[in-house]
Amino acid sequence: RQFTRSLVGFMAGGLLLEDLEHWLIPAAGPVEEKRSSQIGLTEVEQLEQAAEMFRAWDHEFGGGLRRRAVVGQLGDVTTELRMFSHPQPIRLRLFTVMARLAECAAMMSWDAGEGGRAQRFYVTALRAAKEAGDRQFGANVLAAMARQLYYLDQPTDGLELVRLAQVGVGPSGDPLIRSMLATREAWGYALQGRVQAFRRTTGQAEDLFASGWADGHPTWITYFDQGEL
Repeated sequence: RQFTRSLVGFMAGGLLLEDLEHWLIPAAGPVEEKRSSQIGLTEVEQLEQAAEMFRAWDHEFGGGLRRRAVVGQLGDVTTELRMFSHPQPIRLRLFTVMARLAECAAMMSWDAGEGGRAQRFYVTALRAAKEAGDRQFGANVLAAMARQLYYLDQPTDGLELVRLAQVGVGPSGDPLIRSMLATREAWGYALQGRVQAFRRTTGQAEDLFASGWADGHPTWITYFDQGEL
């Protein structure tokens, strides 16, 4: 397993956790002078629609050649943010699009068996979510990274990422997201053989799910239905 992790460039342990803990620190915002961009709300809305379409592709097809389109669009959005300045509302929406695209690229890479590349895309998604001020989506990214670590027999590190996600969301976060995070926590306990902790946390997940299944959730968490629980 250690050889496999080194082969695919997968990062775990203190180095990964120390890097990701910074996501809880508020973003500093733009600091350097850049040329003003001509991109407007219409273009941003088109990018948001494209990000949703790419997510639907991943759910239906799992990636394949479509990953190139996602990565290409991600590169364009990243370049736009790096090279130009934008009004704050557009800037935040662009970072949100960047986070969605990077997460989609990560899922597609993971489906293709490229764990190291998937992890790097997840880190990009987390940093973009931080810049966008979207802690709930950042928590979703951390939960996905924890799932990777569980598959690689790293339950302790995975649980640390879940706890970071739970701190970021807080007790007032969306109940459906908190329920999903509780299942990720329970999964880690199961891998450690901690039966009572598993049962307790699974019960919390069920209670949160029962209290939170209604309209108004972010679209990216609606996959977490009764069957998923």
